[in-house]
Amino acid sequence: MNQIIRTKVLKEGEIIPISFDYIFTNIFNNPKNVIILENFLSCYLDIEISKIKGKVTILSRDLILAHKKEASKQIDLLVDIEGEKINIEMQNKMSSGIMNRNVVFACKVHAEQLKTGDKKYNKIGKTLQINLTRKTNEILRESFYLTNERGKVLTKKLQIDLVDMEIAKKICYTKDAEKLARWCMAFLATTKEEFEKSLGNDLMEDEASNLLREEVDKYSKDDEVVVMYSKYTKEELERQSIEEETQERIREIEEKMKLSEEKIRESEEKIKKSEEKIRESEEKIIETEERVKRAENIGIKRGEQKKQLEIAQNMLKENMDKHRIAKITGLSFPEIEKLILLYETTGK
Repeated sequence: MNQIIRTKVLKEGEIIPISFDYIFTNIFNNPKNVIILENFLSCYLDIEISKIKGKVTILSRDLILAHKKEASKQIDLLVDIEGEKINIEMQNKMSSGIMNRNVVFACKVHAEQLKTGDKKYNKIGKTLQINLTRKTNEILRESFYLTNERGKVLTKKLQIDLVDMEIAKKICYTKDAEKLARWCMAFLATTKEEFEKSLGNDLMEDEASNLLREEVDKYSKDDEVVVMYSKYTKEELERQSIEEETQERIREIEEKMKLSEEKIRESEEKIKKSEEKIRESEEKIIETEERVKRAENIGIKRGEQKKQLEIAQNMLKENMDKHRIAKITGLSFPEIEKLILLYETTGK
């Protein structure tokens, strides 16, 4: 038998959290621990523990494969409560890919309720998938159903819930209505103090509470599990570090883009103001040209009128008939009469 050399140890008062996938699946998939599962589901489904006792059956985690080439599909936990299927997934990392996979899992669990050749679809019970996640939501718990574009629910036979365990940290422990938050804190607890605070003395039955303590203590002292968890936490820290660096880089790029956009906006404003000034200048030039043109026309008209008056004066000196003068110069009779009066008065 190979001896395990303990290279990693937990600090005094530390425990491995139940949210660590290995511990979660081993505690909750163990029929000996069904009382813990009953207490959790009693809280989650808001059903009295007496009405759920002895009715929870832990089912196989393996889903039916579509074909031999398909990779093995194993879910975290699947139980049956009087025909209703409940799939619980512990997801410390959540992405669109993982969520899409879990939706497929939920659909497979739902479809497998109907035996091959059985077409009595009304026999299919409800399927509920509970996703215990971190940093995915703005509320503790949210349910999703098949709906149309207007939000009308098509069926409630298939329900997928997202539970953000991180939100639990913001919720008061003493509120009886928020026992789900305390369950989440129990799942996330990394110290005995946090764990005991979340359990209190009313979260579950004493037998279930003591059994859960024993299980967490057992796995937290298991050399192999400690090594697995240490490796996981190291990888998780590295992943978080990469994510933080990536996010910081994204923020820097966004900040540069923001500055660039501001400069573009400033340039556009300057161009707009320049265009307005050019437009104003063009309007002034056009106005000036029109004034000049009007002045030129007035000057030309006055020059022509003066010339005709001079011709008319010369014709008067020659004693020409005013009708002939009007015909030649284009002057009106009143204008010619004025010239005659001026000529008679001044002799010019």
